[in-house]
Amino acid sequence: MEEERLTTVERDNRILLQKMAYIMKYGGSVDNMKHDYKKKSLNKTKRQRELLRITHENLAILKRITAKEPHLNHLRWIHENQINQQYLNNIAKFPHKWRQEQSHYKLYQLQQLAANERIKQQVETSQQQNTAESALTTLLNQRGSLVPKSPHR
Repeated sequence: MEEERLTTVERDNRILLQKMAYIMKYGGSVDNMKHDYKKKSLNKTKRQRELLRITHENLAILKRITAKEPHLNHLRWIHENQINQQYLNNIAKFPHKWRQEQSHYKLYQLQQLAANERIKQQVETSQQQNTAESALTTLLNQRGSLVPKSPHR
């Protein structure tokens, strides 16, 4: 019984020795010497797609807002205000000076200039976002990622 155990141990040792010799001669299947693995985010493409989707939604909202005509007519308000000022001047014991009416008009002109400047900035921002969006889409396409196509293109 002791002899059987010894022969089994010797046979197992011989098999292990043959395996080790083979691995030393031809190399193993597991390469644990290289450690050049790069860290990468597992959800990077998902985050990029989500950013692209949100950008598309924001651009669609911006286009709807800028294309929508206003409900309130500021020109009508100005006209009604002028009529009301005329009524006040007609009934006032001491009428308002003409210069005060002109200052309202100058204030209106300044407000219009400021509004036009804001609109120009919004258009420039929108154009920059479109450029960034197209660059991101191109980058994702080059990497072979699945890029969702927006329905408004």
